[in-house]
Amino acid sequence: MQEKKEYMHKSLLDKAKTAGLWIDVADKKTMRGRESGNTNNKERVSRALSWYARSETSAEDDRLIFAFIAFNALYSAHRKEIIEDPGKRSKELQKERNDFFAVLKELAKNGRAGDCFDFSTAAVKKLEKVISSQYIMPAYWKDEGDYLQKYRKIEDIKEKSVLTEKQIRRKDFIPLEIAIRNIYELRNQIFHGMAACNDSYNRKQVKLCADVMHAVVGRILSVVINNPEQLWGDVGYPPQGVPNDKTLDVEKLKD
Repeated sequence: MQEKKEYMHKSLLDKAKTAGLWIDVADKKTMRGRESGNTNNKERVSRALSWYARSETSAEDDRLIFAFIAFNALYSAHRKEIIEDPGKRSKELQKERNDFFAVLKELAKNGRAGDCFDFSTAAVKKLEKVISSQYIMPAYWKDEGDYLQKYRKIEDIKEKSVLTEKQIRRKDFIPLEIAIRNIYELRNQIFHGMAACNDSYNRKQVKLCADVMHAVVGRILSVVINNPEQLWGDVGYPPQGVPNDKTLDVEKLKD
């Protein structure tokens, strides 16, 4: 899927530099943290862009992985306590994603999130395929009920998944959320070793999801960069430890 130039890594990097939201994370001399201005947005954008660059140039499986890491960098937030229970941790991460989309929805109301819906006709078609593809639906992989019940449920989801450009143009975030939820199912299979690299069984899904995830992340990145004063919350694992902790020796952290 041919990306629009304004959502390619180089264009977004130039925008981030202009907006004062870029940190050269590879430069050991660069101070990253409380003394570097809008720390949260700088760190969020810089982390996301570093992974997003790889999602443009790598092989299919890698492109999907790198695009999802970039997405994680955009929505992940600092949590005061480490959550040991996997179930609670999953709910907490889902809450973070929901909070992030809630902010985007608020921006969309006043026209500041237009980039999120700037998809070409071809991209909308791919987005629709992600939403309606049974092989990446969480429902397809759930071992509950008999096959006929599952089949009917999947067919019902497909019927309700018909996506039009009109939905995108009217700034409806539901299609994007459903698409990311489905891509997350495929992401889990790959991240947790439940699929082989370059697996012939999932080639179509990986190619499709890599294209769509890259496109979605590029547009969300553009929104974050274009709204530098917007508060997205404290980033997770800030470079200088707990946010606003003034007791750390920041000079030692440079090494």
